[in-house]
Amino acid sequence: MDKPFPGNAQFCPMLNSRNSEGPSTSTNYEGPIFSQQFVNYNKARDSYRRQLQMERANLDYELETLHEHDLEFKIEEQEKQKKSLDSKLALMLKTMKETLGSVPSSNGHLESVESLTEWLKTVQVKPNVRKSIREAILSKKKC
Repeated sequence: MDKPFPGNAQFCPMLNSRNSEGPSTSTNYEGPIFSQQFVNYNKARDSYRRQLQMERANLDYELETLHEHDLEFKIEEQEKQKKSLDSKLALMLKTMKETLGSVPSSNGHLESVESLTEWLKTVQVKPNVRKSIREAILSKKKC
């Protein structure tokens, strides 16, 4: 019959919290070498080492999976946020086209946010265009 698996203190003394010796002396085997007791001691320690190694590999895999999931989640959130901002920009551009479409100098400047921005920058120095923009905005508010 096989003997029961020895406790932590017997095959891995470093895990025994009651052991006050340092790690260098607590792992020393004190018995006859090449005896059945020594072989059992080494088998138990090796088995425990393999068990710890397997648990560590499992934890590494779980952490990697969680990390990948976390990254995928963050990417999905950023894509949702980007879509939301794109729809807000599209709505803003549509509103600007409807509002400023009647201004004569706006032709060709309402196709993108960049061209609209550049056109509005040039309008700052042209008082007659500013007046027509103001009128277009005010007429839109009345509707």
